[in-house]
Amino acid sequence: MSVVWNTDIDEYSFFTIDSVDAPNKGTTAGIRRSNFPDATNSEARFIHPVRAGGVGPVHVGVSWFPNNNATGDIRWRLRYSFIPFGSGVVSPSNNVVEIQPSPGVQNQLTLQLFEIPESAIPGSGQLSIHVQRRGSAGSDTYTGTARVVGFCYRRNRIPKKQ
Repeated sequence: MSVVWNTDIDEYSFFTIDSVDAPNKGTTAGIRRSNFPDATNSEARFIHPVRAGGVGPVHVGVSWFPNNNATGDIRWRLRYSFIPFGSGVVSPSNNVVEIQPSPGVQNQLTLQLFEIPESAIPGSGQLSIHVQRRGSAGSDTYTGTARVVGFCYRRNRIPKKQ
């Protein structure tokens, strides 16, 4: 008897901006978005259930577009915490910081990816995920508004015996 492990079955979710707790919601060219302006710190929050035994890290993506043709770097920060089922609310305690250059083209959709290590998910529960633009940080040099349209979540599921 041979066993084949299939690890390419993924868990994938996309959260529109209207399905998360985010600031300054509105519409631009018919697209729902949340404005994350320069020189301020803006944050969106959502919770995603996770199961024990997944394979590899969790990838969280921020889909956004600039409101102007300015160039510069955006400082993003992802904060997360694992919450076991049945526990109360836990403030995110882990940080992943990424610096991303603006595409420099107004309304060009781009994606910033973050990675949450597999070790951050010790069992079944929920991930509390907070995505911030650290606009007041000196390393955030983009002088425009990041218009966030949504977030994606991806993780390999438990290998399946075939």
